[in-house]
Parts: sequence; structure tokens; C-alpha cells
Amino acid sequence: MNGTLTRESSADLGTGYRLTKAAANQAKTVLGFTKYEEVAQHMGISRRSFFRLLSGNYPISLNQAADFCDLIGWPLAEAFQRGEQ
Repeated sequence: MNGTLTRESSADLGTGYRLTKAAANQAKTVLGFTKYEEVAQHMGISRRSFFRLLSGNYPISLNQAADFCDLIGWPLAEAFQRGEQ
């Protein structure tokens, strides 16, 4: 995806953007959870989809990504990165 990612965009991040482990761990801390599965449930996705998101193989929408970033207080560019881990 070229250009700046903004919440107003209607596009999906698509595959290739992965949730960083640091962001996933921040979500656990913010939510008071101990397992990624709990974060996945909070996001409304399966455990398997969450781990696919960590590897860049889950097509998350821009709004979902922005909501997640709002939750943890991080910008998109820090929570989601292009490429493999």
C-alpha cells in the first residue's frame, strides 16, 4: 500500500502487514490479559486468525487496525509493519 495510512481510508491493510509482537504484548498489558487468545477474542477474531495477523497472513481492515491502535495508544506505523517478522 502506498501513501500514508489514515483512518478515513476505506481500504484493507490486506495481507503483508503484520501486527508486531510488541503491539500484541502491549494489548495484553492494556487489557489485563495473559494470553494472545484473550486479545483475539477481544478483537472478535479467532486465535488462529490472530496468529495469522502476527505473521502478516490475515487481511485486517484499516478500521480494525485503527481501533486496535486506539486501544493500545500506538500509531499504525508502529503497531503494524509490512513484511515478515
